[in-house]
Amino acid sequence: MLPALALVASCSHKDNALADKISTVGGFCNEWATRACNANVVKHCAAASQDDCVSSQQDFCESLVPEDEYSPKTALDCLTAVEKAYQQDSLDADDLQTVLHLGNQCSKILSGKGTAGNSCTADSDCDTDSNLACVKKGSATGMCETPSNPPIQGGYSCKADEAVCADGFYCDGSDCLADKSQGDDCSASIPCDAKSHCLDAQGNVVGSGESADGGASTGTCAARKSTGSDCTSDDDCTSLICEISSGSTNGVCADQVSFAPSEEICKNLR
Repeated sequence: MLPALALVASCSHKDNALADKISTVGGFCNEWATRACNANVVKHCAAASQDDCVSSQQDFCESLVPEDEYSPKTALDCLTAVEKAYQQDSLDADDLQTVLHLGNQCSKILSGKGTAGNSCTADSDCDTDSNLACVKKGSATGMCETPSNPPIQGGYSCKADEAVCADGFYCDGSDCLADKSQGDDCSASIPCDAKSHCLDAQGNVVGSGESADGGASTGTCAARKSTGSDCTSDDDCTSLICEISSGSTNGVCADQVSFAPSEEICKNLR
């Protein structure tokens, strides 16, 4: 039994050491960077060394995670997702959301002080450790609530503070309505479906602030572009990936992003 007990003790020690390490932003981001900078990434992003990759990626991670909002509660889930993403030869839109924008399994890394009923503009304003999220009803601000599970289906009331609509529907303040489609009027609070996006008369995303008036409040749903089409932002593409080489402003809609020195994804990996 002694060898087995020794193995259990060894594993426990490693688990405790990792928990201690990721209890701070610096430790979490060092672990993130170490998992991201595997031999394949170092090679294809043309990093001078793994240490250089880790240093650059740690700086990037720390830019995403404010010290006063970091919560280690779901850190291991996030780190596992980051490690898995970078073990692949390319990244899809979900992977990019995870490793560039703290999406998916990393979405609860930031936890605010907002309790149930508090005003919010983003999930990170709320106490995500208590499963609160910023539930919005067609406006830029919402309330910290535990989102309804399962989500509300189309045609049913979303008046309850905690009510969130299922994918493909939005809350107009009263009911869950189907997202708008190509050619329909839209706004920041009336969204388009996944195949289109809301553009103003100048072709700018509504509310982006890029148009002459600082960002129109309404627009029309326009079809997103297919793989291989020219693009200037991820929002242009059905795949939600506009592959733009480093130093350029124009790119092409792609299903995935590969690791290469000229790719933007490698900027913080070398």
